[in-house]
Amino acid sequence: MDEQKRIDELKKAKVIVYEMGKTDSDDESYIPYAVFDLISYGRPVITNRKLLLDMYFGDRIWLFDELNSMILTTEQALNSSDKIREKKAIQARNVLNDFFDINVPFIQKIKLKN
Repeated sequence: MDEQKRIDELKKAKVIVYEMGKTDSDDESYIPYAVFDLISYGRPVITNRKLLLDMYFGDRIWLFDELNSMILTTEQALNSSDKIREKKAIQARNVLNDFFDINVPFIQKIKLKN
């Protein structure tokens, strides 16, 4: 799928569920890039609970712990109003943008030069 088709499909999504598959090299702090990529589209995201996601995004994204929790969390997100889902999605995207604006070392250097 080309990038524009992907963007168009994501824009239509009521919610995006991303299950982080476990690998032998994962630890509790590992968060796949795909999670941040999905958040960057400004769509409501449902994904596995990770301490750092919980800390940075709080209730701006929906987090689950295991399969049954994923089902309940997805139902909760789908039963929320469009306004609530959209608000959370934009807030999560803003957190992501703020994080990268402030904490990425090369961006800090650029800001210091300006």
